[in-house]
Amino acid sequence: MASNYDDHPLGLLSELARRELVHFLESVPGRKELVVDSSLLRPLDRVASMSLLKEHEVLGVLPLRKNATLPNTSDVSRLYLTRACVAMTKEICRLIRSDPEKNKAIIWVDRQLAACSRELELQGVLGTVIEFEWALPFVPVESDLFSLEIPIEVTATRTGDLWSAANAIWQFQSLYGQIPTIYGIGTRADKAWKILKRLYQEKGEPRASPDQPVSHLFVVDRSIDRASIYLTALTYESLLHDHFGISCGKVTFGADVEAKTQNRSKEKPAEAPEAPKKPRPVLLDNNDAVFSAVRNNHMSAVFPFLSAKAKELRGFYDQGANFDKVSAMKDYISNELKQYKQQHRQLEVHIAACEVVLERTAAEGTSSRIELEHALIAGVADLAQVMDYAENCILMDNSPWQVLLFVCLASVTNNGLPPKLFNSFKDQFIAAYGIDYIPPLHFLAERGLITLRSPLQTANNFGQSLAGGHGSNASLPFLIKRLSLAPSSGDERKTGFQNPQKMSYVFSGAYTPAICQVVADVMMHGFNINELKKTFNGQVFAEENSCVPAERKPDNRMRKAIMVFFCGGVTYGEVAALRLLAHLNSFRILIATTNIIRREDYLKAMCNVSLTE
Repeated sequence: MASNYDDHPLGLLSELARRELVHFLESVPGRKELVVDSSLLRPLDRVASMSLLKEHEVLGVLPLRKNATLPNTSDVSRLYLTRACVAMTKEICRLIRSDPEKNKAIIWVDRQLAACSRELELQGVLGTVIEFEWALPFVPVESDLFSLEIPIEVTATRTGDLWSAANAIWQFQSLYGQIPTIYGIGTRADKAWKILKRLYQEKGEPRASPDQPVSHLFVVDRSIDRASIYLTALTYESLLHDHFGISCGKVTFGADVEAKTQNRSKEKPAEAPEAPKKPRPVLLDNNDAVFSAVRNNHMSAVFPFLSAKAKELRGFYDQGANFDKVSAMKDYISNELKQYKQQHRQLEVHIAACEVVLERTAAEGTSSRIELEHALIAGVADLAQVMDYAENCILMDNSPWQVLLFVCLASVTNNGLPPKLFNSFKDQFIAAYGIDYIPPLHFLAERGLITLRSPLQTANNFGQSLAGGHGSNASLPFLIKRLSLAPSSGDERKTGFQNPQKMSYVFSGAYTPAICQVVADVMMHGFNINELKKTFNGQVFAEENSCVPAERKPDNRMRKAIMVFFCGGVTYGEVAALRLLAHLNSFRILIATTNIIRREDYLKAMCNVSLTE
């Protein structure tokens, strides 16, 4: 098989993972089925194509879900590919016992856990199954964006993702050279660094290399800036993720977008309408010329671009009527028309997606919501008006999770809610959505996200305190003031969306993502550990790797690429902000993360609500 790892950034990681997978497949001789944890289907597709699997006698890939029923195929081995968790182990044991004569193997992603081994023993299948461990590396979602694709229910509330995070960083350094300087902010970042140092002892410390592509690594804890999740980001990619869900760079738009696309592409007789096609996953990457041009744009700049692009394509099509030579026409058809048709199809899809997004946001009253969100961030919101809007959303039967996201923001920006407003909201919310939402409200209160304000506290003194609403993180009002995350005047919000110059454009100028601001400050002024410890309650570290020559000092100009690793997930708003930062300063930022956050899914995970229900 021809290697293609030179064609992609960090492609060596994917190539290594691919070769390990091939080794596992060849260790189970003969024809085989691959039964894959549903959360790993798209990451697997990024690492190994179906043609590669077929080369190694894989007949098909089947999803592994709760109470799944698999076809009874004879003379075929079965390989289970799953993350290590007890619930999935029980499901695999059930399937193994249903067909005990079949050859079987389990490929544990990242590592096998002792709890899973105990479950195999309790179920009586330990020793009858071959076991492998597959350390899945960063999955390339885009040329500058890499994800471990760990399920959100793991990263939102637990630290079970930290070993995988540390191991992925170790893998990267083993192939590309040790990163000279590592900065960390937050509790998870500190724990991940300690695990990484333990991996250095167990697996060996990566070698230093003068040609290493990354000069600095930031490891940051998601929880130090949850405002970037609660706020509505208005970049095109963020809105697509909110409304349709992007998984490993692919999105399934749904019947409404498909219907608009079909209606626009060709007219059909009213008496013989074509049956709507089943929506198919669409790959969103820079190979889609239209998406590449608008993915990071503020929504107000997307439609003008799409309109101009439509006029441009119309002009290209009109060229075909002006040729007076057959040879010129043939050249046009063979070399250019195919490209224009592809862009035309892409344009149709994105115009339809934009229309659906705007229709949904208009129906949900999103413009009023955004105004109130910005007022909350600026500290000038009338809480009674804010809660009136939340209650109106309840009466309009909006998504309960969107309502909770909004109220979370109201609570964390005001040191909780006054008793009268809190009790009124709680009563109306449960009356509208049912008693099943009592546990989510409890979990949000337990995590300091929707709380009752103490009579002795006010929103003003809260902003001066380092002790935030959850754990030892700095409070949101304190961070906004300390890092200058909100503009000093309202005029700054209303300009610069067509050609943005500030990272706050992702939130219409109202808020700069805190983690992105820290990266920008360090790039310009260096890592002031004492000031950052005051900002983040001491949860900060800076490490120089031991094998870097002593005479080499940290280069605060960061002429090489830097990597920012988000422990606990990153939002597409933050991705767009960091891309703008890299563009404005003419250097490269690699963004790595445990997962990419979809806001509703994140909140559900915080409330211990199963995403598969």
